[in-house]
Amino acid sequence: KTNKDRQKEIKREKNKFKTFYKDLPKDAQILASKIADELVFMTFTMKDLKADVEQNGAKELFVQGAQVLYRENPSVKTYNTMIKNYSSLIKQFKEICNVDIDDDTSEIADFVKSGFKK
Repeated sequence: KTNKDRQKEIKREKNKFKTFYKDLPKDAQILASKIADELVFMTFTMKDLKADVEQNGAKELFVQGAQVLYRENPSVKTYNTMIKNYSSLIKQFKEICNVDIDDDTSEIADFVKSGFKK
């Protein structure tokens, strides 16, 4: 994908999040917007990390001098850390927006669940 296509996708994702906080008081909108920006960044970063792991595997060949060994692909560790932070931010977002993401029928639940599709 081109950078222009990616920017369109990012804007589309930000607009999806905005639907959940657009009617909140201004101070809550500001906070929700900042969290949403981070969530969108994390979503796209995790997609890239996931693609790297899918393409290159969970382990990689590591060469240091005469020593050759396999190690965990750094993308795996970064992805695992980021998914924990993402989950925490989603929780904060739902509290600010007063939405129940755990409700399988809610619009935000569908949105969050669809966030990791290619």
